[in-house]
Amino acid sequence: MRKGKSIIGKHILSLATGERLESVTDLVLDPDGRRVMALVATEGGILTSSKVVPASEISSYGKDAVVVRGPDGIISASQQPELRAAVQHDDKILGKAVFTTGGDKLGAVSDVYFDERTSDVMGYEVSNGVIGDATKGTSYLATDEITGIGPDVIYVHPFTADALEAQVGGIQGALKGAGDQLGQATQGATERMGQAGSDVAVYRAKLAPEDSLVGKQTGSDVETDEGSVIVPKGRRVRPDDVTRAREAGKLQDLTSSVARAAAQQAGADANHAIGQAGDTAATLWDQFTIKIGQLQDSAGKRVDENQTKKRLADIADAVGRPVTKVILDREDNVILNMGDIITHQAIQRTYDAGGLDSLLNSVYKANVEFTKEELRTPMGTQAQASVDKATGGAVIVDELEAKVQTAEQERQADQERKKRESAAARDARESERQTRAVDRSKERAARSEQDGAAATSQGRSTD
Repeated sequence: MRKGKSIIGKHILSLATGERLESVTDLVLDPDGRRVMALVATEGGILTSSKVVPASEISSYGKDAVVVRGPDGIISASQQPELRAAVQHDDKILGKAVFTTGGDKLGAVSDVYFDERTSDVMGYEVSNGVIGDATKGTSYLATDEITGIGPDVIYVHPFTADALEAQVGGIQGALKGAGDQLGQATQGATERMGQAGSDVAVYRAKLAPEDSLVGKQTGSDVETDEGSVIVPKGRRVRPDDVTRAREAGKLQDLTSSVARAAAQQAGADANHAIGQAGDTAATLWDQFTIKIGQLQDSAGKRVDENQTKKRLADIADAVGRPVTKVILDREDNVILNMGDIITHQAIQRTYDAGGLDSLLNSVYKANVEFTKEELRTPMGTQAQASVDKATGGAVIVDELEAKVQTAEQERQADQERKKRESAAARDARESERQTRAVDRSKERAARSEQDGAAATSQGRSTD
């Protein structure tokens, strides 16, 4: 089994000739999202068709490349009506929203798992967006849990929501692990935690894997050395998964993946593990908020600043070039005749008349070649500009440059302020976490001394 995005960017090699032909740019799924029909090698244009590799022409999938039978394996999508229709189909599976039949949104499809031997789609990776994936992680949705696929929505059974919700990762997984440990601790779960630790030891020792692994949930993708996914993250292990893992020499990886998922449900020392998990989750949250702050900054003022810089670049490129149409002001006075050279004064007058966009879209940009003699000034002739000079400057250019400079200064100052405030807050939280860790250590030491004193006292009473 493979993940679709792991194929993107890999070289396409010819088995017959040993040539490197193209690279994979996309996957083509059938309209029902149940089968990988082809790999896209070259995207098509307005007058050209995409080049694709039909699934039947693929010899093997490797860790670093996809091998096809020969150069003829790459064809134009227009050669096969079914492929042409699929490539031109705007209804893409990736990015489609996933809802239960009861109307609850579970996320959107972000990747596809498929069997490289049959090209059948086995399942999908469901994402909750950048923020959702960071806090909760992605989930695995098997194709047999899908009840229908429409133009905008994929429907699943309502009970599927509980299965996806149970696949918790990211920050929420760390918090959930701490919460589960707390519940176990308050119920006197020392014995159960010891049993969980024994289970993990059994997993790692590979004792009776068929009995201990089947039905357990994985905590990460289990892959072969060639990059093929044996069991995706979040899915329950089946007997054939264990067989494939053993044949690939990845049984230890499978047991580690199961142990990783099981570790979220248990701990070694209740109070210490709970505090440590909470502090770890808080640290992850600090890192997460830093990333979110960067996203908000890049999506805020910088957009306007980049637009202003582009406008300045367009103006600088236009000045000194001819204009391809007559530019008039609101009273139909001529600012520039067709063929006139664009000057800074013309830029300002056109801006004042509300026609700057029209002017910048009418700049003559063809390359003009001159001979060396044409570039020389005739002997005895004083050089003179062919454009009449005008008094005054281009206020709009000055304003745009000032706007960019001010925005850069404001953003730098704002970033420095936010960095100082965030760093101070993180330092304070880290200091509190260290203090709590010391206090927990002292409490454990005190309890150990009390237990020792009680045992000594009991021994004396017995004597």
